[in-house]
Amino acid sequence: MILDKSIEMMIKHFDDRKFVFGDRPETAYEGAFNAYVHVPFCMSTCDHCPFYKELYRHVKKCGYHRAILEEIEKTPFVGRLEHLKIGGGTPNLLSIEELEQIINAFKRKTEIGQIEIQLLASILSESYLQGLHRIGVQMVEIGYESFSKEYTTIFSRRTESATQFLNLIQYCRSKDMGVKVNVLAGLPEQRETSFVEDIFLIAEMTPQSIGIKPLIVRGGEVDERAFELVESAAEILVEKGYKRTKLWRFDWLSQDAEMEIPLEDGSFNEKTEALPLLGFGPSAYSRIDGYHQVNPDMDLYIYEQLYGQSRVLSMAIKPEDQQWFQLLGQFYRMDGKTTAQLSNKLNWYLRWLQLSGFIKNQTLTEKGLRYAHTFVYNFRAYLPNPISDITYIENPVIYEAERAFASISIQQMENTLKSSSILGMNVK
Repeated sequence: MILDKSIEMMIKHFDDRKFVFGDRPETAYEGAFNAYVHVPFCMSTCDHCPFYKELYRHVKKCGYHRAILEEIEKTPFVGRLEHLKIGGGTPNLLSIEELEQIINAFKRKTEIGQIEIQLLASILSESYLQGLHRIGVQMVEIGYESFSKEYTTIFSRRTESATQFLNLIQYCRSKDMGVKVNVLAGLPEQRETSFVEDIFLIAEMTPQSIGIKPLIVRGGEVDERAFELVESAAEILVEKGYKRTKLWRFDWLSQDAEMEIPLEDGSFNEKTEALPLLGFGPSAYSRIDGYHQVNPDMDLYIYEQLYGQSRVLSMAIKPEDQQWFQLLGQFYRMDGKTTAQLSNKLNWYLRWLQLSGFIKNQTLTEKGLRYAHTFVYNFRAYLPNPISDITYIENPVIYEAERAFASISIQQMENTLKSSSILGMNVK
C-alpha cells in the first residue's frame, strides 16, 4: 500500500540520522526567533509520557535554575523573541520568583512578544495565576487527564474537579490571560464514555483553544482508538462552536483573532515555522543555522553550564529533512496543496492522494484526516531523540562518559553541601 510505504520511507529516512556530541557552534542569532524553556520536573512520572522528565527534588531544582540562567546569559542572540514558551514537565513547580528571573534574563537581552506557560491544574491556585499575570505571562496552557475519579484512581494522581478547573479558567479571563486546554486521547484504560463527558465539560467552559492530542509512545504501535477519540471530540467541539484550525487543535470562533502558538519543536505552526527556535534547559531542542541541536540531560547540563562548557548534540538539517517537515506541517494544517517548497516526489504523492479521495479542494477529506493522524503520529514517534535513545548518537561512548562523570560530580557536591547550598546557590 502506497500510504504505508510513504510512512515507512519517512521513518527510514530519519532513522538513519545521527547526532554528534560536541561544542556548541559559536554563532550569534539575529532577527526574529522563538524560544522554548524546558522545566523537566514532575511530582511523579508516568510511563506513558514521552517527554524528558525528572522527579522533583528541591536541591536539584536549585541547581537547574542557576544553570538555565547561565545558559540564557551565555547564549548569543540579537533580535526579537516573538514567542517564549515555558513547558515541561511541570513548570509550576518553579516559584513565581524563579520564573520571573528566567523571563527577566531574556528581557535583558531582547524584547518578548508573547509569553506562554504550561501548567498542571492540580497544583495550580489563583494566587499563582495572579503572579504569572504580574510577570507578564499572556497565555496559559492547562493540561488534564480526566475528571473521572475512577480513572484518576488508576494512576494514583491528584486531579481537579470540573468546578475547580472552570474557576481557574474564569480567573484567567478576569486577568485577560488566554487559556489553552490540552487533552490526551488514548491513555491506558481510558473509557470512551468518560472521555466524551470530559470533552462536553471542557467545551462548556469555552477556553480560547483546545488541543486534543493522541498519546504518542516513542517507537510504539499506532493506537487507532486514540484517533477515533480525537474525531469524536472534533464532532462535539464543532457542534459547540469551535473551529478545527489544525489536525489536533480547535479554536473558539468568537475570539477576535486566531493566536498562533508553536509546539515544543516549532514544527507545526505555519506562521512561525520558518523562525529559528532556541531551546533552553536539559534535553531542550533548537533549530538554528541549519542544525537540529539538543541539550544533554540534567546532570551533564547543570555541570557544563556552571563550569564553563556548553556542549550539545547536533545534527545537520538536510534538504530532504526540510521536505518531510514541510509535508508534516501541511498534514497538520489539513492542507493538501502542492507547492514549490515540496520536491517533485512529494508533490506527486499529494496528487496521488487527491486522485484517491484523501484530498478534495486542496484540503483533507474525512478519509484524509484518518491518514494524517497516522502520518503525524509516526513522525513524532520516530523522530530521532538522542536523549531517550543513544543509538542516534554518532559518538555515544564520549557522551556516556561525560554523563557519568557529571552525575558523580553533581552527587558529590549535593552530598557535601546538603541543604545549605547547591553549586554556589543558597537553598531556601
